[in-house]
Amino acid sequence: EASLYGVLIAAALIPVSGALIFIGVLFWGWFVGGVVVTAFLFGLIGLAWVFSPLVTGLWLGRWLFRVAHTSRSDFYAMLLGSGLIILTARLLSIIPCLGGIVSWLVYPLSFSLAIGGIVLARRVAHEQALEAVSSGPTAAA
Repeated sequence: EASLYGVLIAAALIPVSGALIFIGVLFWGWFVGGVVVTAFLFGLIGLAWVFSPLVTGLWLGRWLFRVAHTSRSDFYAMLLGSGLIILTARLLSIIPCLGGIVSWLVYPLSFSLAIGGIVLARRVAHEQALEAVSSGPTAAA
């Protein structure tokens, strides 16, 4: 489910960014609306791309620790999962003819899982908050 959300959001990044830049140019002119908004959006997407293996690695590390029936901190889970993702990408890159293609798929997959996982976690947290509010104690009249 997280990968589906991630792919949909990644596909929507270009048209949404274009619309935000267009709106920025309309309201603030070509420099602030065009250049600054574009730089901000590219920076934001770039940071999400660079740090996505950490988010995906945290999920992977938590899952591995749960399967191994051990409890470790999130820091160790992130180190383990991110290390496995990076190691997988590097190992796949040395396979002749196939390695370049496969290793280039690891990072987009990590990006879509990270973005989708963040959206999914926010949705679940929002649903839990709504459920807590609706099932809370009612005031007697």
